[in-house]
Amino acid sequence: MQRSWTSFQKATEMVRNGHLGDIKKVLVNVGDPAIPFNMVSEPVPSEVNWNQWCGPAPLLPYNERLSPSTSAAFFPDWRLFSETGGGILTDWGAHMFDIAQWGLGMDRTGPVKFIPPTDKKAVRGMQMFYENGVEMVHEDFGRGWGVRFMGSKGNLDISRSYLETDPPSILESQVTPEDDLKSRGNHYQNWIDAIKKDTSLIADVEIGHRSASVGNICNIAYQLGRTLEWNPEKEKFVGDSEANKMKSRKNRKH
Repeated sequence: MQRSWTSFQKATEMVRNGHLGDIKKVLVNVGDPAIPFNMVSEPVPSEVNWNQWCGPAPLLPYNERLSPSTSAAFFPDWRLFSETGGGILTDWGAHMFDIAQWGLGMDRTGPVKFIPPTDKKAVRGMQMFYENGVEMVHEDFGRGWGVRFMGSKGNLDISRSYLETDPPSILESQVTPEDDLKSRGNHYQNWIDAIKKDTSLIADVEIGHRSASVGNICNIAYQLGRTLEWNPEKEKFVGDSEANKMKSRKNRKH
């Protein structure tokens, strides 16, 4: 979705066109990895088919925070737990790792090495390395959920609420005219047009898959607490059968 926003388009074009020089490192701040379910059991409301709601996932104890009513003033917490989601690491990571991948020109691939922090309780600090040596780190750089591209000529910070460079003069170098940036148009209309007219998508299915994969692999590396080597072409961990088994899970029957 962020690929349709003018600010993200401008930011990634500046990165790809060398306005930051050679990119050595990218910081991506999103939320924590997934944790095991830890909520107290509550009575299941009569209107909720809890078995069906859980579906192929484990049959968890019911808690309103997992599946709130439509009038609830909070986001559902199913996304926090490994049984039903991937933590905010994948929830927001799908958005922000996507921008990092786009800016780095890595839409059809991904990092090849994942190095978790030495502290197994840490929720930030995952280092990821692409085949070309560029490092990406799951790190809080103090500006909310966002991405920081770090180059030989300066840095660029981008999120839904800011686009800034250090030095500021870098931002003055407009890569694409504003009207051309806006020409990507309405994100939802782009999807409908692709269905009706077979036109191209702003973000096709492999782009989405590759961006989402980064967060999922991070979760596995955080959980195992050891360095993992990843083959993006075969989509397998190299020499680690335990990690490969964690790419999927056994679903409940029926």
